[in-house]
Amino acid sequence: MKRVGSELREIFVAAMFLCVMVLIAVLRWPWSDGLWLDETLSAWTVSAGLQDAWRRALDFQTQSPLFYVIEWFIVRAGGSSEVSLRLVSIIAAIGSAGMVSLLAARFSSSRSVPLYAAGFLLGCDVFQVGAITARPYSLATFSALLSIYASLLLREMYSHRRAFLWVAATLMTWYAHYLFIAVALANVITVARNSATLRKTSMWLLILFGTCLPGAIHFFELRSRASGLLFTRIPGFPEILMDCVPMPLVVAATLGAVMAYIWQGRVGSDRLARATPYTLLPYLVVAPVTFMFLAVLTGGAVWLPRYWEWQTAVCTIVAAVLLGRIDGAPVKSLALLVAAFFIVVRGLVQTWHSEEWRSVGRVARAYAGPIVLYSGLIEAESMDSSSSAEFQQYVRAPLSVYGRTENVFLARLSGSEEELRVLFEKPALLIAAAKTVGSRRSPQRFLDAATTMGRSVKQVETNSSLITIHEIR
Repeated sequence: MKRVGSELREIFVAAMFLCVMVLIAVLRWPWSDGLWLDETLSAWTVSAGLQDAWRRALDFQTQSPLFYVIEWFIVRAGGSSEVSLRLVSIIAAIGSAGMVSLLAARFSSSRSVPLYAAGFLLGCDVFQVGAITARPYSLATFSALLSIYASLLLREMYSHRRAFLWVAATLMTWYAHYLFIAVALANVITVARNSATLRKTSMWLLILFGTCLPGAIHFFELRSRASGLLFTRIPGFPEILMDCVPMPLVVAATLGAVMAYIWQGRVGSDRLARATPYTLLPYLVVAPVTFMFLAVLTGGAVWLPRYWEWQTAVCTIVAAVLLGRIDGAPVKSLALLVAAFFIVVRGLVQTWHSEEWRSVGRVARAYAGPIVLYSGLIEAESMDSSSSAEFQQYVRAPLSVYGRTENVFLARLSGSEEELRVLFEKPALLIAAAKTVGSRRSPQRFLDAATTMGRSVKQVETNSSLITIHEIR
């Protein structure tokens, strides 16, 4: 009876921790912000017919159309509001929290560990951003976690139903976002540990390969555009470590284990928990290796943490299982408090870089004269007089989705001095976004061109910290 009471108290504390993490995540998420740059491109992609959305996803988003097809149907059912556009990601994020709980339950006999894992996931920055972004990352994360779950089931015991789930989840991951396919490599390694299961799944592997082939062809066609689309650099080892491992979780879990050892001289001996590092090791190392390989293969870097949200989720499982191995309710509660403390403090010291275009669109609609727009899109640099009308619509998407479509002229950072002089021959409203987060060089070149021509410049206030608006007179 005493043991049951202790377990119930432990579950209650874990549930409270999860509630706190939910509250923190909801309060931190910029629900009231308008769409940021890439989200406006999603809105533009699904603004036309279904066939156009399919083609635009392939041609302009350089991704599989799966996410945009789902978005298209939701927008037709619920309207093109910001909430509708983000609904897929929100639902997928809830599903990811559930999948993390299911996965954690497979590695611990404690009923509290699944709650720890879900709470940890909600505290991760990259997950929080993906959860309310009208982009494919949250859907791909859910699909990847489902494929991991299916792989573990298949490794335990082969059945046609489990093999079908494994193939379907992997396909969904691949076609949700090509770069999330790294999880499939870890899945194959996991299944291959059971040689009997691997032999039985050979037919399913052929089916998986065949159905992935159209996406693979499209993906490798993008190599010719790699230099124009990839804008990050190949990282050093410290950056790899910081991006691949959620440090607040590592610090919290490590301190918790240390405190347990100091307090009691041991940690728990859960048999399932002891198998966690060995079983999940492929999911912890595959992403860094794969993305370094892709950087070399494509001739540029693709090192962005959002491409391996699924690995962050695996890290939360490891942290939760480690916490669950601690014996004794008092020290476990203290370790959980440490974890919550680190997550809360990290949330308080970090600030969101606001790149919302709603307030910018409001200013643009109110301005009667011409607008000079530099949205920060990499593709805008390749625009010239021969660019198609649809390509120009794509580059204008940040303003057009908020109602300003007429009298908008496009600027390029790489444009000639003559090109810039033509843009500022008449009074205009200059809207210029940073090319990358933290960069302020994009507005300055345009402002220098305007002042050289004798124009006066007046800054207009907006709610966005990454977009500047200046009235050129």
